[in-house]
Amino acid sequence: MARKKNKPLTTKLLSNLVALNQKLDPRLWQTTPCKPDDDCWCTVVVPVVPGKTADELANSDDWIIPSGSISKSIAEFLVTAHNSMLQVAEDE
Repeated sequence: MARKKNKPLTTKLLSNLVALNQKLDPRLWQTTPCKPDDDCWCTVVVPVVPGKTADELANSDDWIIPSGSISKSIAEFLVTAHNSMLQVAEDE
């Protein structure tokens, strides 16, 4: 039996990536738990903002990907890819 793919989530994720690439957010990103001291499946992606902690940003409207949207492993992958892309652009 073929495994079902979650098309709405995949489509939504790809649409979000396209939108983010169009904006080309020049800030570095980081991940933070959705709730401090909570063992949750998801992670929030927030920009690196000098003078603000990741927790402060996660609880404001300045997040990149909100709580409950993606797993920790996908969040880490996206942050690494985005920050690497910024580094490559800076090196050119």
